[in-house]
Amino acid sequence: MKEQNLETNTKEMFHRQVRLAFKTSDRKKERCNWVLETSKEAREILIKKERIYIGWNCYKVQDYLVVTRCYKCHNFGHTAKYCRNDKEICSHCVEEGHAFKNCPNENKNPVCRNCKRSGKTSSYAVIDKACPFF
Repeated sequence: MKEQNLETNTKEMFHRQVRLAFKTSDRKKERCNWVLETSKEAREILIKKERIYIGWNCYKVQDYLVVTRCYKCHNFGHTAKYCRNDKEICSHCVEEGHAFKNCPNENKNPVCRNCKRSGKTSSYAVIDKACPFF
């Protein structure tokens, strides 16, 4: 990767400031993403390139951002294991006491819990990327 994509003076910096963090894949294992942990300088070089070459293949480069979200209360910043909420909150209708798979309001429009808490209206679910809180 270094030899095919970087100028000579950045190879040393790249070697010190970039490491393979982990690999993600979809459920069918048809596609995978390699996640690199980089310094600010190395990230800027890679993002500016937009694509890198490894062997005969070309790969798209983009930021990998993960937002931790609780699947019990649907707030950000913690997981269900550490949730302080007593009752589960439905991700579709945001009512307490049931999960989405048992939602009695399944035929109604979804509601975003985070938008509702802040007084905003929504017609999308809490997991929708249209949510400004996401």
